[in-house]
Amino acid sequence: MIAVAIELIARSPAPGRNGGWFIIVQTLAQSLAAAVIALAIAPAWGSTGSFVFLTGVTLAGLLIAPRLLDDYGPLSADAALRPHAMLALRPALALLSIFTLYMFTGSIWAFLEPLGAQNDVPSATVGLIVSVSLLAQVAGAVAATALEPKIPFVGMLTLSALVAVGIGAAFTREVSLPFFWLLSLSSGFLLLFVTPWQIAMTVAADGTRRTALLTPAAQLFGGALGPAGASFFVTGSDYRPIAVFAGASALVSLALTLSFGFARSGRKGF
Repeated sequence: MIAVAIELIARSPAPGRNGGWFIIVQTLAQSLAAAVIALAIAPAWGSTGSFVFLTGVTLAGLLIAPRLLDDYGPLSADAALRPHAMLALRPALALLSIFTLYMFTGSIWAFLEPLGAQNDVPSATVGLIVSVSLLAQVAGAVAATALEPKIPFVGMLTLSALVAVGIGAAFTREVSLPFFWLLSLSSGFLLLFVTPWQIAMTVAADGTRRTALLTPAAQLFGGALGPAGASFFVTGSDYRPIAVFAGASALVSLALTLSFGFARSGRKGF
């Protein structure tokens, strides 16, 4: 289902900006559904009522789905001429850059509670931070949608990776509660903020726009493998190596983004 939406976005005239609107609507819809279930459905009808509500919301989507084909843009002419374009160097660099940056976010969020405990942050406060971070994610999506047409993707993704490296480095040290809040919410902000530029990068990497379809897969795969990889570095009760792993992942993403920029400005055959 996500691939269908991303395909539509990739074929549109402004895939980066439309990608920003996509994540805004997606995040707000998830937040609204969660709030309705928690405040109204679950207290009255329990889990059964919650699943019935979700079923109704899903069926409502069928009213919109038939309209998708009316707006489905034409496939790029490059798609027929270059069927294996997504196997080239630049698409690989773009996807690996996305993958490693989401390894950073996955590592930080999966181990946020033990990282908080090492900084004397109560678990209840960490839970509140996770809830508030949803607002930071929406803010990131809104800001990205407004800024994406004005800022080149290589520059913004480079800056975002540098910020992620800084967040990882800061988490390796003892921080105050306000600074812990700032670092955590900044990570949440980046989570959705980078998506429009990542879509724009995959479109630039592959004229067939097939690589853009793999953007969600690279994000989810990185978000899933980040915690798994980071867990190998945990020794006893010391969770700071998690932050080192996260920062290193962001550093690799930075190197891959810069490599993509050099490859793009270099030989056309790349």
